[in-house]
This record gives sequence, structure tokens and C-alpha cells, in this order.
Amino acid sequence: MQYCCVECFNDKTLKDYIIEHGELGNCHFCGAQDVTCILPEKLEDLFIPVVGLYDIIENFMPLHDLKEWSGEFIWEKLNEDWDVFGFYDYEKQEELVKAIFASRNPRDGNDQFLHSFVEMEDEYWGTKDEVSEELGQQWEQFCQELKFKNRYFPGRVIDLDLLTELLPFQEETMEVNSHLYRARICDTLEKIHPSQMGKPPVERSQHGRANPIGIPYLYVASDTTTAIAEKRPFAKERVTVGDFLLKRPLKVVNLREPKVDDPFRYGDNLEFVVMHLGFIRKLGFELSKTISPKEAEIEYMPLQYLCEYIKIRGYDGVAYKSAVAKGYNLAIFSDYKLECIESELYEIKNIQYEYEKVV
Repeated sequence: MQYCCVECFNDKTLKDYIIEHGELGNCHFCGAQDVTCILPEKLEDLFIPVVGLYDIIENFMPLHDLKEWSGEFIWEKLNEDWDVFGFYDYEKQEELVKAIFASRNPRDGNDQFLHSFVEMEDEYWGTKDEVSEELGQQWEQFCQELKFKNRYFPGRVIDLDLLTELLPFQEETMEVNSHLYRARICDTLEKIHPSQMGKPPVERSQHGRANPIGIPYLYVASDTTTAIAEKRPFAKERVTVGDFLLKRPLKVVNLREPKVDDPFRYGDNLEFVVMHLGFIRKLGFELSKTISPKEAEIEYMPLQYLCEYIKIRGYDGVAYKSAVAKGYNLAIFSDYKLECIESELYEIKNIQYEYEKVV
């Protein structure tokens, strides 16, 4: 019998499945020795939702495009679109895919699928882009109404049922003993004590990207540099950075770079996620974009609405890209799960500006 192994694939879901259900052996496809192996057909159910995104191009493509289309087989698309394989022998990749589907055709009733050029029909026609564009327009309309027409009872509301379905696919758990960082500009030459590095008290809470006035959240960053940059300090100012340790796991919605990097983990929900990925990316962009301090109070309102909804769905926080540094930020709702264990004092030496001529 011919076995594939844990080294044949890049995706964590496939690797974990092989480790759980396989046994030690030698791989026929990538050539690895003494590794956890499994019969390829055992992976069939995991591959079905991914392969199901594709169809034979003759089934939907106009004749004038078919004449000029440089087609690819399903194993080539798996490599190109998802970077599935952990080895680069293309003939062996073809052999492996056909071995996975040795007992059935991946698209029932179409025996030619494994022998034909394939493509995502939604990708070709732009259907999934249309879905995300329509949802993006609904978001823009909602933002305009919330900011300038009806603040508390808007007539245009984003589809909260859809958002509820999408949030779990962006869920990420940050484990105990992870470190996050918060910066505060010092009023004196001394550093701020760790006990004073938490979120501001209610009476001093101001509008934030994620929080309305009077409802403070704890804003932290993935690293010291990002934490300092987010405060936008002047040269010679002193900044205290607090090191926060996670005492409990944090369940957050990760909007910093929404993508499908492991398609096998979504199962039958994969097509749904792919169809709405553009919309989720837009929400992530909205949450991380640069906003002028002069416009912040009103421009933050739709973002505060979004974060409030994420909070009531039971999440501990939301992660988003920094607009001023390479790291990312988190707005934490459940700040009792973190503890500032140490604070360090820094002095800003210089500031660099990037600019471009607009007129």
C-alpha cells in the first residue's frame, strides 16, 4: 500500500489529523522516512470542501475564453491557491490527489474532474467580490446614518445575523502566559508603577477607537515598539511601557489580517467564509485605518458599535493592525484576565515622518 505522511502537507489541520489517526512508516509520495503516515483515501472527507470550490472550466466558461485559457488541474490549483503540499514533485502531487480520491470522484457525477482543467466559478465571474462589495456598501451607508442622521436608532443596520455567523471564523485564543504591552506618556520624570498601567477609570475615560466615552477598555499592543508608537509621543518625552501577562486565555476576534490560511479547518463552511472574506477584510481595515484626532470622536462611532457587538457575543477583545507600526493592537474588554507584572521607562530620542505631496 502507498502511504502519504505528515510531511506531505503544509496545513495544520491535515498534519494534526494524520498525527492523530496515522502510524509510523515511510512515505511513498514525499519520500520521508520514519514519519507518521496514513492511507491517502483517509483524507478524502477533509479535501472534499476545498476541492468542491472548483469546477471544470467547460461547465461555465464562455467559448471565447476557453480558446485562450491556460488551464490548471486540481492539484495545481491546490498548490497555487492554498499552498497545500509540503514537497515540490508535481507528478507525485498529481498521484497523491488521485490516491486521495481513489474510491470516489471529488465531484459526484463528473468522472472527468480529475482529468480536466478547473477553476473557481465565483472567482472567474467575480461573484464573491460582488457579495463583499454589496456588504461593504451597506456598511458605508450604516456608518453615514450612525454618524450624521440617527445615532441610537439607525434605520440602516448591518446584518447582525450574518456578522454573528462570521465572527467565529475569525476567533483566536491567546494562551496563558502570553505577553502584551501598554504605553503611557509620563507626567513626571519617573516611571509609572505597574498598578497604574491598567485601563483609565470611568470618570477619565475618553472616546477610543473601540470604546465610547465612559466605557473604558484596556488597549494593548503586540510589542513595545507598537505600544510606544500608538501614543505618538514627542522627542524627549518619557514613556512607561507596562508588560501585561495573560492569567487566563483570551478569546478574541482577529481582524488584523483576515485570510484563509488553512482551508481544511473550515470543513463545509469553507465556501461561506471565502464568499465573505472581502467584507471581513473591510471591517479589519476600518478598525485599523488612520483617523485624524479632529475627526476621531465622530469617526470612531461605527467602530465602537462593531466592537460593542463583538463584546456582547462573548469575546474578550478584538485584534487589529496598527496604523503606525508593524505590530498589532488589541482592545480588551475582559481586562481582569491580564496583569501588569512590570513597567519600564523609555525616553523618545527621535521621530520619523513619512509624507507625500497631495496638491
